[in-house]
Amino acid sequence: MTINRKPNPGVVAVVSLLLLGGVPCCRAAGTPAAGGRQMLSFDQAWRFHLGEVEGGEVPALADATWHTVDVPHDFSIEGPFDMDSPGGTGAGALNGGIGWHRKTFTLHEGSAGKRVGVRFDGVYMDSEVWLNGVSVGKQLYGYTSFEYDLTTNLKPGSNILAVRVNVLQPCSRWYSGAGIYRHVWLTLTDPVHVAPWGTYVTTPQVSHAAAQVCVRTQLRNEGADEVRAILTTAILDAAGIKVAEQQAEQMLVGGGCHEAVQTLTVSTPQRWSTTEPYLYQVVSEVWVGERLVDRSATPLGIRALEFTADNGFLLNGKALGRKDFKDNKSLHLEWQVPYAAGVLKAVGMKDGQTIIDEVRTAGEPAKLIVRPDRQHSASCSLESNCCQDPREVTLNDNHEY
Repeated sequence: MTINRKPNPGVVAVVSLLLLGGVPCCRAAGTPAAGGRQMLSFDQAWRFHLGEVEGGEVPALADATWHTVDVPHDFSIEGPFDMDSPGGTGAGALNGGIGWHRKTFTLHEGSAGKRVGVRFDGVYMDSEVWLNGVSVGKQLYGYTSFEYDLTTNLKPGSNILAVRVNVLQPCSRWYSGAGIYRHVWLTLTDPVHVAPWGTYVTTPQVSHAAAQVCVRTQLRNEGADEVRAILTTAILDAAGIKVAEQQAEQMLVGGGCHEAVQTLTVSTPQRWSTTEPYLYQVVSEVWVGERLVDRSATPLGIRALEFTADNGFLLNGKALGRKDFKDNKSLHLEWQVPYAAGVLKAVGMKDGQTIIDEVRTAGEPAKLIVRPDRQHSASCSLESNCCQDPREVTLNDNHEY
């Protein structure tokens, strides 16, 4: 089924919806996206205090004497430096500690009927976020983005967002920083929308002639009533020309979520490579009746990946080669590999030479240490940075483990 619609000009404009003391304090992120979805910068005019504050989340707390900062903000680098810091020089000889950030904002009437959220690109670490004194979530890990829905705890007039972080050293093998060290965004969407990070794109089949693109889209209806939604998924090339499109219709109950699975075909695809990193865009549009309620875009590189015993890793059918490390006396290499989902293979142990193929996918990185002995066997230790259970493996003469 194909439905032709003209974009509603009423949903194209992005306006400033936040005021701080009567001055606009948010700006749109890049090119405004049609469809009611807005992503506004929330970086300006935070107040910061170093150290613990009793009731730091309470809206009535007097914070006028706190420092005014814009984020990204790293409070650890402000010192003082301490050569006796538990984190050592690897962590910059800085102690981190507890820090509080607070932001006061007013939501404009134009946001009525929207779902309002806050997205943090990165907060290090062990953070908790409150809106108007109500905890909206905790995030222990410091290297992933996260988002919280604020809608139910917003109130007319002034609102207070508070963030507490706790950097307890030692916490890393490198300098990590402390606080809200990446951008913050205020998100506004229609009640019917694509969920945050709700588009998952894979390319199960890729050839010179065609590529099969599988798109999984999480649709949410955070309104009270059931609606009939139509998801249009299109693939655009680098010039913005549509090369594939598919539509799906779904009834969404109030408060419900549905995953739509669509398979599209791109003919004679321009494949992504390390020398020519060509990117397509997967554009998701959600329609309710004649109204475009959401629009989001996901970058896509079409490429074929393959692991072989003889030639190692192949990208689009071509071997990328391998790296050899030689040490005639001893070998002590540390590789960052995924703790739970890594792919690692050591082969070719001969004359003190070890060839290691390593692929990092996702998850908490771990440390691999390879120590060959004179009999050309190797003991490998795999340890998590989070001090979870170490795993020991031994490679025999046939380099199996």
